[in-house]
Amino acid sequence: NTTIAQTIWTGYITGNLMDLPAGSLAAVFGAEYRLDELDSDPSRVASEGLLISYFSDSGANGRKATRELFAELDIPIVADKPFFRQLDANISGRLTDDEFYGTNYTYAAKAGWRPVDSLLLKASFGTSFRAPNLRENFLNGQSGFNNFFDPCVVPAVARSTDFQGNETYNPAGENREIDTLARCTREGLDPRALGLNTGNTGLANAEISRSGTFDLAPETSENLNIGASFEQPWFDAFDLELGINYYRIEVKDGIVEPSGQFLINDCYLGDQAVANRSPFCSRLGRDGDGFIDVIDAGFANISSDIVAGFDLNARLGKEFVALDRPMDFSLDFRANNLQQRSNADKDDNGDLISTDFEGTFGFPTWTGRLRADLEVDNKWTASWTARY
Repeated sequence: NTTIAQTIWTGYITGNLMDLPAGSLAAVFGAEYRLDELDSDPSRVASEGLLISYFSDSGANGRKATRELFAELDIPIVADKPFFRQLDANISGRLTDDEFYGTNYTYAAKAGWRPVDSLLLKASFGTSFRAPNLRENFLNGQSGFNNFFDPCVVPAVARSTDFQGNETYNPAGENREIDTLARCTREGLDPRALGLNTGNTGLANAEISRSGTFDLAPETSENLNIGASFEQPWFDAFDLELGINYYRIEVKDGIVEPSGQFLINDCYLGDQAVANRSPFCSRLGRDGDGFIDVIDAGFANISSDIVAGFDLNARLGKEFVALDRPMDFSLDFRANNLQQRSNADKDDNGDLISTDFEGTFGFPTWTGRLRADLEVDNKWTASWTARY
């Protein structure tokens, strides 16, 4: 059984601070308190590892308090001037005090300019962050077993058998890089002897476990939007609205659950200098014979994402009379052009891999919707919708 509870207390005050030549300076100031709680208690079968492959789940239990202060200002800059029918700005900020991650701040700035009444040009930039959630902090533990390749074990091609049937190291068959051997030695292993006469050639079954941790950084992001909207001013017979918006969102320090092989490879096969020990080396446990027997595959900040594209929209509206009844017809069009949807992550070899998803299944380059509505007598509505 899993129970998730959230308690929120919010208070704010809003109003006009003063009158400026272009209008009133409006503001809002507020505070918020949040208490998040997680209580997950698995069955005895799950907690004692009696599931398939001896997978076990000990549940998750924890709570966290968050306190925030926020403020926002609407600032009119110019109004009713030639080529400046309206120019205003909006500034907002939020100060967050996380019980476990201290004080962080985010902000946003927006601006809008109407050179004429019918045209609005707008832009905004903002930041955000996400502290690790309760599961990422308070997972009591999950474990199972899987097969992994250990690069510190002497490979089969670098082994010879003497006349007594004993395996010995054969440097002529060595296919591992010098830095890999040096990293194994750095960890207190003998990469020229480990596995000899044991039947272990590097592929072994080990326990992999993960649990919540506080050794995580918050995810952060930046958001850019630039757009324009237009309302035709020339004809009263119909309404026409057009809009376009460009957006780009980048998320850094994404929290993921790394694979066991990634942790092994980052320790022994990574691009870093031998002297620069990977922090993931400490997640690898070995038995008395030097073989990996347990891997801590807990959460880590190793991912980043970027999404960018264009939103397009148009709306046509017309009121008329037909059959002595008032009619209201509208045609609404919305489309999205996905320019970039990429993820940067490390593969099992520790190499930084950037994967582009735009244009693939689930991430089409173009999506759209066309909807027509006809309202009769202000009572009945008929609708037709097409999606792409």
